[in-house]
Amino acid sequence: MAQKKVVAIHDISCYGRCSLTVALPILSAAGINVPVIPTAVLSTYVGPFPNFTYRDMTEDIMPTVEHWKDMCFEFDAVYTGFLGSKDQVDVVRKAIAMIRGPGTKVYVDPVMADNGELYSTFGPDFPAEMRKLCGDADLIMPNITELTLMLGEPYKEGPYDEAYIMELLRKSEALGAKRVVLTGVYFDENELGTAAYDCGTHQVQYVMKGRIPGYYHGTGDIFGSGLVAALVHGWSLPDAVDIAEDLTISSIMKTLDDGENVKDGVNFESSLSGFGARVSRVRGHRTITEKKGASNVSSMASEIWHEAYADMVDKDQTEYMLGKYLSPDSIMEQIYEGAVYEFIIENGEDAGFIAFKKDGDRLFLSKFYIKREYRGSGLASYSLRHIVDEARKMGLRSVYLTVNRNNIKAISAYEHWGFVAVNDMDTDIGDGFFMYDHMMEMPVGKR
Repeated sequence: MAQKKVVAIHDISCYGRCSLTVALPILSAAGINVPVIPTAVLSTYVGPFPNFTYRDMTEDIMPTVEHWKDMCFEFDAVYTGFLGSKDQVDVVRKAIAMIRGPGTKVYVDPVMADNGELYSTFGPDFPAEMRKLCGDADLIMPNITELTLMLGEPYKEGPYDEAYIMELLRKSEALGAKRVVLTGVYFDENELGTAAYDCGTHQVQYVMKGRIPGYYHGTGDIFGSGLVAALVHGWSLPDAVDIAEDLTISSIMKTLDDGENVKDGVNFESSLSGFGARVSRVRGHRTITEKKGASNVSSMASEIWHEAYADMVDKDQTEYMLGKYLSPDSIMEQIYEGAVYEFIIENGEDAGFIAFKKDGDRLFLSKFYIKREYRGSGLASYSLRHIVDEARKMGLRSVYLTVNRNNIKAISAYEHWGFVAVNDMDTDIGDGFFMYDHMMEMPVGKR
C-alpha cells in the first residue's frame, strides 16, 4: 500500500510544542509522509513568552506550491492550522485549490480564538475570512468560540445542554464543510469532549472523557493532528476522535506525572509509539454466516474460556456451557433464529468475536470475547461503539448484557463504558449448573 501524503500548513514556533512542531512528528509517527508549508516562524509560541520574534512567510507560499505543481506532486490530504492574517488565509485558499486533486481531503483547524475571545493578533474581520476557508474543507475542527465567531452567534459559557450544541451544529452546515468536529463540549464539570457531526445526515456522536483541570497549550494541535492521522488511515469519524482524544489526554497526564513546566507545551513525544501502533492498525467486524466460521468461533471461545474464567467457573461447568451455547451447531442455530455473530478483526486477524440480537426495544449483547494478546489495545472500546451503532440503526433504546458477578474486571470495564447493573440473575442452565450474573444496561441515546 502506498504511503499516505498529507500537506501540513502551519506556523513554526521555534520554542514551545505547538503547530508544525507538533503536527509533523504526530503525522510521521502514524507512517504518513508530511510535506510542509510554513506560514510563519516565531521564536516562541504566542502566550507566556513576551517579545517573541515573528517572520511572516506568506510570500513564500505560492512559489512553493507552483514548484510542486510543476513537479506533478499528488497529495492525500491538506491540513491547515494557525494562519497569521486574513491576507494569508486568501493565499492559502489559492494554494489548496492549486494542489488539490480529485481525492485530496482538506482538513481545517480554524485557529483564532478561545474562551470567548478572538486572539489579540487578529482583527474583527478575521472570522469572516476564516469562514471562507472552512467552506473549502471536507472537515473542520473549531472550538465553540471559533464556531460562534464564524456564525455570528453570541458565545455562551458552559456547561452546555445538548439542545444548544445541536443548534450550533445545525447552523454550522451553512459554512459549507461536510463534517464538523466541535471541541470543548461539556455537559457537566466531570467530562469534556467532542461532538462529531455529519452535515449530510445531521447525525451527531459525542466522545467524552474525564475532565483534567487546567489549561495546556498546544493540545488543540495534538488533537487535530491525531484526528487527521486517524482519518487518513480510514478510521470512522467517532473512532478517529476517540484516538485523538486519547493521545491528547495521555500527553497531558505524562506532563503532569513528570512535573514538567506546562509553558513548554505537553509531552506528546512519549505517547507517539503507542499512538502510531494504534492508528495504523486495520480494524473491523466480519459477519459469520457459515459452519466454518462457527467452528472457528467455537475453538476461540474454548481457548478464551479456559484462559480467562478458570478461577470463576469450574471445569465441568465450563465444558457444559461451551457445548450448550458455543458449539458450532448451537452457534448456527442461534444465527438461524436471528442472532448476529461477528469476528472482531485486528490487523487482518480474528482477534475475538461478538454476538447480539434484537430483544424488543433493546439489543442483547450475548457474547463479547477478545483474545488475550489483543486486550488493552482499545479494541474492546472500538467493538462496543460498533455494537451501539448497530443498536442505533435498529432504533433501539439500550444495549444490555449479563456478566458473571465474580468477574470484577469485566464489570469495572462495563461501568466505565456507561453500563449500570439493573438486577441480579441466578439462572438454572441444566445438569445442576447455575449462572450467577449481573444484568447490566446502557442507554443508547443520542451519544
